Amino acid sequence: MTNDPVTQSPGDSSLALHLLSMALGVAQTAVLCTAAQLGLADYVKDGPKSVAALADATGTHLPTLTRLMDMALIDRHYLARPYYGSRRMAAWLAT
Repeated sequence: MTNDPVTQSPGDSSLALHLLSMALGVAQTAVLCTAAQLGLADYVKDGPKSVAALADATGTHLPTLTRLMDMALIDRHYLARPYYGSRRMAAWLAT
C-alpha cells in the first residue's frame, strides 16, 4: 500500500485519523472563536470564575456555556471545573 491518500483504502486507520483530526480542528477553531467573542478570557483574567458566573456575565445559556467550557478545557485553554481560570494560552484572548 502506498502513502498516497487518494489510493488508500477507506479502512486505513491513518486516513481515518487524519479525517478525524481535520474535523476536530474545525470544532476547536469554533470553540476558540466563540470564547473570544464572548470575552471569556477577560472575565477570568483576575481569577477563576464558576461557569454560572461566566454565563451571567456574558448573558449566555448556562448548559451551552458549560459544554463550550468543557471543550475549551480539552484544548487546555482554561483551568478545570468547577471554577474556570485562565491559562497562558487564554491570556492571548484577553483584550
